Amino acid sequence: APIGERGGHLNESCFRPHYDRDDVIRQRPAPNFLPIGKEPNVPGPLADMTILDLTQMVCGPYATKLLADFGANVIKIEPPGGEPGRWLRPFQGDVPDPERSVSFAYLNTNKRSLVIDLKNPASAPVFERLCRKVDVVVESFTPATMDELGIGWEFIHHAQPAAPLVSISNFGATGPYRDYRGTDLTLYG
Repeated sequence: APIGERGGHLNESCFRPHYDRDDVIRQRPAPNFLPIGKEPNVPGPLADMTILDLTQMVCGPYATKLLADFGANVIKIEPPGGEPGRWLRPFQGDVPDPERSVSFAYLNTNKRSLVIDLKNPASAPVFERLCRKVDVVVESFTPATMDELGIGWEFIHHAQPAAPLVSISNFGATGPYRDYRGTDLTLYG
């Protein structure tokens, strides 16, 4: 007996549509392919948030890209010379150049960028002013790097007590592997 008639065999009725497909297609409105928050005069759901992005390469920039796509004001901090992700392939026109990385452009869409040399103690007041204006700080340095730079949790909490610090690390912030270095490619393996 065929499926649908208390059996286990297929028959032709299993493959017949139960509706007129053309009618269904005509009745559906055309989909809106605009990204969230890009509709005219409609802000994204995170439009009231400002994110300070201290991430590099792929994982962190992708996370903050999603926040930007939902309307958050994401400010990416880059070191002088740009972050290493600017050298990710492929390059537009197959010409290696930090301004032509398609991967970097994709991962940092909808963000604003600011160059600050966080290794220079003179940049601390600028970084502090930024921290006072943000809702969230996201970083992907190796553990303890932010403290070594003098801009760790205590610094951020002093500047903006309500802002959480979101840390993305390859092998965790504690434990025997915390100081191991790795890239996203290592984690994919």
